[in-house]
Amino acid sequence: MAVDATGVDAYLRSKHYEKRAKIKPKFNKLSIFIDVENMIVYNHVLQMKQRHDVKAAESMFKRTSICNIKILGDKGYDSEPLHELAQSKQNNLFAHSYIVGY
Repeated sequence: MAVDATGVDAYLRSKHYEKRAKIKPKFNKLSIFIDVENMIVYNHVLQMKQRHDVKAAESMFKRTSICNIKILGDKGYDSEPLHELAQSKQNNLFAHSYIVGY
């Protein structure tokens, strides 16, 4: 399993227009919890405001009923409360800036 997030452009405005008009770009943030072997998305969170990755991951980890799995995430998910939440369901969270062989 893996957890990650990406920004989704909320408006179809030109980047050139945004820069010239000094408009701050707006986008939504989509976080997913996915089975990397079968490519099945088990959970997701769509945020309308800028929030830290850990907030969405906490929500997804609380809602999941899957136990005894390994979860991969980048360094944005490396927080002690998130590790404790994963451990409460006997899951192992591996969140590091560099994961060898992946």
